[in-house]
Amino acid sequence: MQTKTLIVPARNGWQWIAEGSRIYGKNRMLLALAVIGFWLLMGLVGSQVPQIGRLLATICMPAISVGLMGLCRYLDQEDTKAPSALLSGLSSHMGALLLLGVMYIVVLAAALGVVALIDGGRFFHVFLMGGKLDAAEANPLATWALLLLMLPVAMAYWYAPILVAWHGHSVGKSLFFSLFACLRNWRAFVVYTCSLIMLMILMTIVAGMMASWLPASLPRVAQSIPAVLLFFFLAMPVLYASFYVSYRDVFVAGGDQG
Repeated sequence: MQTKTLIVPARNGWQWIAEGSRIYGKNRMLLALAVIGFWLLMGLVGSQVPQIGRLLATICMPAISVGLMGLCRYLDQEDTKAPSALLSGLSSHMGALLLLGVMYIVVLAAALGVVALIDGGRFFHVFLMGGKLDAAEANPLATWALLLLMLPVAMAYWYAPILVAWHGHSVGKSLFFSLFACLRNWRAFVVYTCSLIMLMILMTIVAGMMASWLPASLPRVAQSIPAVLLFFFLAMPVLYASFYVSYRDVFVAGGDQG
Protein backbone atom coordinates (compact mmCIF):
# COMPACT_ATOMS: atom_id res chain seq x y z
CA MET A 1 0.00 0.00 0.00
CA GLN A 2 1.31 3.41 -0.96
CA THR A 3 1.71 5.77 1.98
CA LYS A 4 1.75 9.52 1.60
CA THR A 5 2.97 11.84 4.33
CA LEU A 6 1.85 15.44 4.51
CA ILE A 7 3.59 18.51 5.90
CA VAL A 8 1.17 20.24 8.27
CA PRO A 9 1.39 23.78 9.70
CA ALA A 10 3.18 24.30 13.01
CA ARG A 11 -0.08 25.37 14.68
CA ASN A 12 -1.43 21.85 14.17
CA GLY A 13 0.80 20.78 17.07
CA TRP A 14 -1.48 22.31 19.70
CA GLN A 15 -4.56 21.46 17.63
CA TRP A 16 -3.66 17.78 18.02
CA ILE A 17 -4.18 18.18 21.76
CA ALA A 18 -7.40 20.16 21.30
CA GLU A 19 -8.78 17.56 18.90
CA GLY A 20 -7.63 14.79 21.23
CA SER A 21 -9.67 16.45 23.98
CA ARG A 22 -12.70 16.43 21.68
CA ILE A 23 -12.32 12.72 20.97
CA TYR A 24 -11.85 12.03 24.68
CA GLY A 25 -15.04 13.96 25.38
CA LYS A 26 -17.07 11.56 23.25
CA ASN A 27 -16.69 8.78 25.82
CA ARG A 28 -14.46 9.85 28.70
CA MET A 29 -14.99 6.78 30.86
CA LEU A 30 -14.37 4.28 28.05
CA LEU A 31 -11.08 5.83 26.95
CA ALA A 32 -9.91 6.45 30.53
CA LEU A 33 -10.62 2.84 31.54
CA ALA A 34 -8.85 1.57 28.43
CA VAL A 35 -5.75 3.61 29.29
CA ILE A 36 -5.85 2.46 32.91
CA GLY A 37 -6.21 -1.13 31.72
CA PHE A 38 -3.18 -0.66 29.45
CA TRP A 39 -1.04 0.60 32.32
CA LEU A 40 -2.25 -2.09 34.68
CA LEU A 41 -1.51 -4.79 32.12
CA MET A 42 1.99 -3.42 31.55
CA GLY A 43 2.56 -3.25 35.29
CA LEU A 44 1.22 -6.77 35.81
CA VAL A 45 3.38 -8.27 33.10
CA GLY A 46 6.40 -6.33 34.29
CA SER A 47 6.02 -7.38 37.91
CA GLN A 48 5.27 -11.08 37.51
CA VAL A 49 8.74 -12.15 36.43
CA PRO A 50 11.66 -9.96 37.57
CA GLN A 51 13.69 -8.49 34.69
CA ILE A 52 12.08 -10.73 32.06
CA GLY A 53 8.65 -9.29 32.83
CA ARG A 54 9.88 -5.77 32.06
CA LEU A 55 11.23 -6.96 28.73
CA LEU A 56 7.97 -8.74 27.88
CA ALA A 57 5.98 -5.62 28.70
CA THR A 58 8.16 -3.57 26.35
CA ILE A 59 7.83 -6.16 23.58
CA CYS A 60 4.02 -6.11 23.87
CA MET A 61 3.75 -2.31 24.00
CA PRO A 62 3.48 -1.68 20.21
CA ALA A 63 0.63 -4.19 19.88
CA ILE A 64 -1.28 -2.79 22.84
CA SER A 65 -0.77 0.78 21.63
CA VAL A 66 -2.43 -0.17 18.33
CA GLY A 67 -5.48 -1.28 20.33
CA LEU A 68 -5.66 2.11 22.03
CA MET A 69 -5.30 3.88 18.69
CA GLY A 70 -8.09 1.70 17.34
CA LEU A 71 -10.32 2.85 20.19
CA CYS A 72 -9.51 6.48 19.41
CA ARG A 73 -10.33 5.89 15.75
CA TYR A 74 -13.58 4.23 16.75
CA LEU A 75 -14.57 7.23 18.90
CA ASP A 76 -13.48 9.69 16.22
CA GLN A 77 -15.39 8.04 13.39
CA GLU A 78 -18.29 6.83 15.59
CA ASP A 79 -17.94 3.45 13.90
CA THR A 80 -20.95 1.17 14.42
CA LYS A 81 -18.70 -1.91 14.17
CA ALA A 82 -17.81 -1.25 17.79
CA PRO A 83 -15.26 -3.43 19.60
CA SER A 84 -14.29 -5.56 16.59
CA ALA A 85 -12.77 -2.47 14.98
CA LEU A 86 -10.47 -1.97 17.96
CA LEU A 87 -8.44 -5.04 17.02
CA SER A 88 -8.02 -3.99 13.39
CA GLY A 89 -4.69 -5.23 12.06
CA LEU A 90 -3.58 -6.86 15.31
CA SER A 91 -4.19 -10.52 14.51
CA SER A 92 -2.69 -10.41 11.01
CA HIS A 93 0.35 -8.34 12.00
CA MET A 94 1.04 -9.49 15.56
CA GLY A 95 4.43 -10.95 14.64
CA ALA A 96 5.63 -7.68 13.13
CA LEU A 97 4.35 -5.69 16.12
CA LEU A 98 6.19 -7.96 18.54
CA LEU A 99 9.30 -7.65 16.39
CA LEU A 100 9.03 -3.86 16.78
CA GLY A 101 9.11 -4.35 20.54
CA VAL A 102 12.14 -6.63 20.36
CA MET A 103 14.00 -4.19 18.11
CA TYR A 104 13.24 -1.34 20.51
CA ILE A 105 14.87 -3.25 23.36
CA VAL A 106 17.95 -3.94 21.24
CA VAL A 107 18.30 -0.28 20.20
CA LEU A 108 17.71 0.92 23.76
CA ALA A 109 20.33 -1.48 25.07
CA ALA A 110 22.80 -0.21 22.47
CA ALA A 111 22.09 3.42 23.41
CA LEU A 112 22.47 2.63 27.10
CA GLY A 113 25.72 0.84 26.33
CA VAL A 114 27.08 4.03 24.76
CA VAL A 115 25.86 6.13 27.68
CA ALA A 116 27.50 3.66 30.08
CA LEU A 117 30.84 4.99 28.90
CA ILE A 118 29.85 8.28 30.54
CA ASP A 119 27.97 7.27 33.70
CA GLY A 120 29.49 3.87 34.41
CA GLY A 121 26.30 1.96 33.55
CA ARG A 122 23.90 3.59 36.01
CA PHE A 123 21.23 4.29 33.39
CA PHE A 124 21.66 0.78 32.02
CA HIS A 125 20.91 -0.66 35.45
CA VAL A 126 17.85 1.55 35.92
CA PHE A 127 16.22 0.91 32.55
CA LEU A 128 17.04 -2.74 32.01
CA MET A 129 17.69 -4.17 35.47
CA GLY A 130 15.04 -2.33 37.46
CA GLY A 131 17.36 -0.34 39.69
CA LYS A 132 16.79 3.12 41.14
CA LEU A 133 18.60 6.33 40.33
CA ASP A 134 18.26 9.40 42.51
CA ALA A 135 18.21 12.79 40.84
CA ALA A 136 21.37 13.73 42.71
CA GLU A 137 23.17 10.71 41.20
CA ALA A 138 22.14 11.42 37.60
CA ASN A 139 24.95 12.53 35.34
CA PRO A 140 23.72 15.53 33.27
CA LEU A 141 26.01 14.67 30.36
CA ALA A 142 24.75 11.07 30.34
CA THR A 143 21.15 12.27 30.48
CA TRP A 144 21.58 14.54 27.47
CA ALA A 145 23.49 11.87 25.57
CA LEU A 146 20.69 9.37 26.13
CA LEU A 147 18.04 11.89 25.05
CA LEU A 148 19.93 12.71 21.85
CA LEU A 149 20.48 9.04 21.03
CA MET A 150 16.85 8.08 21.65
CA LEU A 151 15.25 11.07 19.90
CA PRO A 152 15.49 9.57 16.38
CA VAL A 153 14.39 6.23 17.82
CA ALA A 154 11.29 7.86 19.30
CA MET A 155 10.48 9.45 15.94
CA ALA A 156 10.94 6.14 14.12
CA TYR A 157 8.58 4.40 16.55
CA TRP A 158 5.99 7.20 16.75
CA TYR A 159 3.82 5.92 13.91
CA ALA A 160 5.49 2.57 13.19
CA PRO A 161 2.96 0.31 15.03
CA ILE A 162 0.01 1.95 13.26
CA LEU A 163 1.72 1.74 9.87
CA VAL A 164 2.35 -1.95 10.45
CA ALA A 165 -1.16 -2.78 11.65
CA TRP A 166 -3.30 -0.43 9.53
CA HIS A 167 -1.21 -0.01 6.39
CA GLY A 168 0.35 -3.46 6.26
CA HIS A 169 3.91 -2.16 5.85
CA SER A 170 6.96 -4.13 6.85
CA VAL A 171 8.77 -3.26 10.05
CA GLY A 172 11.60 -1.50 8.23
CA LYS A 173 9.31 0.47 5.95
CA SER A 174 7.12 1.52 8.88
CA LEU A 175 10.10 2.76 10.87
CA PHE A 176 11.36 4.70 7.86
CA PHE A 177 8.00 6.34 7.11
CA SER A 178 7.49 7.23 10.77
CA LEU A 179 10.92 8.87 11.03
CA PHE A 180 10.39 10.62 7.69
CA ALA A 181 6.96 11.95 8.73
CA CYS A 182 8.27 13.29 12.06
CA LEU A 183 11.24 15.00 10.41
CA ARG A 184 9.03 16.62 7.76
CA ASN A 185 6.70 17.91 10.47
CA TRP A 186 9.30 18.93 13.03
CA ARG A 187 7.72 22.38 13.48
CA ALA A 188 4.36 20.89 14.44
CA PHE A 189 6.07 18.47 16.83
CA VAL A 190 7.98 21.30 18.51
CA VAL A 191 4.68 23.14 19.10
CA TYR A 192 3.10 19.85 20.23
CA THR A 193 5.87 19.19 22.75
CA CYS A 194 5.75 22.74 24.13
CA SER A 195 1.96 22.51 24.44
CA LEU A 196 2.24 19.22 26.33
CA ILE A 197 4.78 20.72 28.71
CA MET A 198 2.49 23.68 29.39
CA LEU A 199 -0.45 21.32 29.91
CA MET A 200 1.54 19.21 32.37
CA ILE A 201 2.58 22.32 34.31
CA LEU A 202 -1.04 23.47 34.47
CA MET A 203 -2.23 20.06 35.65
CA THR A 204 0.53 19.96 38.28
CA ILE A 205 -0.69 23.30 39.62
CA VAL A 206 -4.32 22.10 39.64
CA ALA A 207 -3.35 18.85 41.36
CA GLY A 208 -1.42 20.82 44.00
CA MET A 209 -4.43 23.05 44.64
CA MET A 210 -6.72 20.02 44.98
CA ALA A 211 -4.27 18.34 47.35
CA SER A 212 -4.17 21.49 49.52
CA TRP A 213 -7.91 21.14 50.11
CA LEU A 214 -7.41 17.73 51.70
CA PRO A 215 -6.79 17.41 55.46
CA ALA A 216 -3.11 17.74 56.28
CA SER A 217 -3.41 14.71 58.58
CA LEU A 218 -3.92 12.36 55.63
CA PRO A 219 -1.00 10.14 54.61
CA ARG A 220 1.16 11.36 51.75
CA VAL A 221 -0.20 8.58 49.53
CA ALA A 222 -3.74 9.86 50.02
CA GLN A 223 -2.67 13.42 49.25
CA SER A 224 -1.34 12.26 45.88
CA ILE A 225 -4.78 10.98 44.82
CA PRO A 226 -5.75 14.20 42.93
CA ALA A 227 -2.59 13.97 40.83
CA VAL A 228 -3.20 10.29 40.07
CA LEU A 229 -6.82 10.95 39.09
CA LEU A 230 -5.87 13.82 36.78
CA PHE A 231 -3.11 11.71 35.25
CA PHE A 232 -5.22 8.64 34.45
CA PHE A 233 -8.62 10.25 33.85
CA LEU A 234 -7.55 13.32 31.88
CA ALA A 235 -3.88 13.66 30.91
CA MET A 236 -3.17 10.17 29.55
CA PRO A 237 -6.47 9.68 27.64
CA VAL A 238 -6.06 13.07 25.93
CA LEU A 239 -2.41 12.27 25.22
CA TYR A 240 -3.21 8.96 23.52
CA ALA A 241 -6.05 10.59 21.57
CA SER A 242 -3.64 13.29 20.40
CA PHE A 243 -1.27 10.55 19.16
CA TYR A 244 -4.07 9.28 16.95
CA VAL A 245 -4.98 12.78 15.76
CA SER A 246 -1.39 13.46 14.70
CA TYR A 247 -1.42 10.24 12.67
CA ARG A 248 -4.76 11.17 11.08
CA ASP A 249 -3.42 14.63 10.27
CA VAL A 250 -0.15 13.50 8.73
CA PHE A 251 -1.21 10.30 6.95
CA VAL A 252 -4.98 9.86 6.69
CA ALA A 253 -5.77 13.40 5.55
CA GLY A 254 -4.14 12.53 2.25
CA GLY A 255 -6.67 9.79 1.63
CA ASP A 256 -4.36 6.93 2.46
CA GLN A 257 -5.99 5.25 5.38
CA GLY A 258 -5.31 1.58 5.84
